[in-house]
Amino acid sequence: MTSDDVSALVQQISCGPTDPSLPALAAGFAQLRQVRSWLEGQEVRLASLAVGVSSFPEKFIADATGGSMRDAIVLLAR
Repeated sequence: MTSDDVSALVQQISCGPTDPSLPALAAGFAQLRQVRSWLEGQEVRLASLAVGVSSFPEKFIADATGGSMRDAIVLLAR
């Protein structure tokens, strides 16, 4: 998925469904899942880059994300 695809999805999500029907809401949730998956992939990509430039990537990632060391360790394991 390209960043343009993600942008289009975010735009659609921010506008919300034109009707609050179950199919429209299900489509909105599916779009959210797609964006989350893309973001998680980008997080893994950045974490792998941090491994190459940081002597302690777990700490660097925890500090940069505001998360815990455990979260950083789990991220690096992905």
